[in-house]
Amino acid sequence: MTGTKQSIAMNSVLELHEWIAEVFQRKASSDALEKLYGAFHRDFRMITINGQVWSVDQVRQLFTSRQGARPGLHIGIEDITVIADYGDDIWVRYQENHDEEGMRVVRQSTASIHVTGQGWCWRYLQETPSTLARNAGSSR
Repeated sequence: MTGTKQSIAMNSVLELHEWIAEVFQRKASSDALEKLYGAFHRDFRMITINGQVWSVDQVRQLFTSRQGARPGLHIGIEDITVIADYGDDIWVRYQENHDEEGMRVVRQSTASIHVTGQGWCWRYLQETPSTLARNAGSSR
């Protein structure tokens, strides 16, 4: 059962970022915005790349206010790794790449994802800027 919960948590990283990209890319984002609203625990906290602590309400406001603001944004996720398994709470680390207008912004992120049955919700996210930011066309 643990492996299944870990897989669900890891897949939630991909699914969540698909919804985020859809919201930022399109003003009318089908049901992605509602899916995002339901993806975060009521006590969710996020540490931004600038070190600010945001509540779930602040995160929701960000998505609402930025709908369609970044039509050229592409989000890529790499190296999803489970770093801790506490039964229903799975901690993951992953690399998030934002490609837009020929530039790449990279961040390393750590998240706590609560998994019950086949469902999941995010409890915590910390994003750390990476020095890997570069022109999207360049090699590592």
